[in-house]
Amino acid sequence: MLRDDLYSQVVSWLKLLLPLAALALLSTLFMLSSKVEYGDVPVAQRDLANRASNQQITAPYYTGATDDGALVSMTATSAKPDPSAPGRVSADGLWTRIDLADGTVLTFRADSALIDEPEDSAQLEGNVKIVSSNGYVVETSGLRAAMRAVRAESTGPVTADGPAGTLDAGKLQITSDAASGDVHLVFTNGVKLVYDPAT
Repeated sequence: MLRDDLYSQVVSWLKLLLPLAALALLSTLFMLSSKVEYGDVPVAQRDLANRASNQQITAPYYTGATDDGALVSMTATSAKPDPSAPGRVSADGLWTRIDLADGTVLTFRADSALIDEPEDSAQLEGNVKIVSSNGYVVETSGLRAAMRAVRAESTGPVTADGPAGTLDAGKLQITSDAASGDVHLVFTNGVKLVYDPAT
């Protein structure tokens, strides 16, 4: 019986002393630990400047209208504003749709573009493809276009397929008649047309 009492008392004391000992050990660990000083993470100023100048917008979308009432919508894979020229944007994977007043739809695709809104200009470069809803598909290496009017001019030779046949030309001009609003595709500079009567 005496043994049972002693065993019970020892167990009771251990239940009290062991948690206190653990608490004492933990507190000494925190008190004896050395201070850790947190400094600034070293970042090169050039890296910060590069990141600030490389701001990029993913999948931008723009809609508007030209002065003669055509509806314009543009989208791109990515776009990057020019920090030195407000209103100037370079874009990759540009796609543009123009809905004309007479119901005709023109679409433009290009690998890249430089859009300058204050100068009312868009410079399309690389695999430029123009598709007209009246059946013409035109390909060229570059195109200069206006932003506020339906007006454009290729910067090099063009090839085209359409209702009249297949043609090659030194230049393409897209113009609109101010009075009627009609849009014309004008091929110049050595036009070669291959006409197939069967089609």
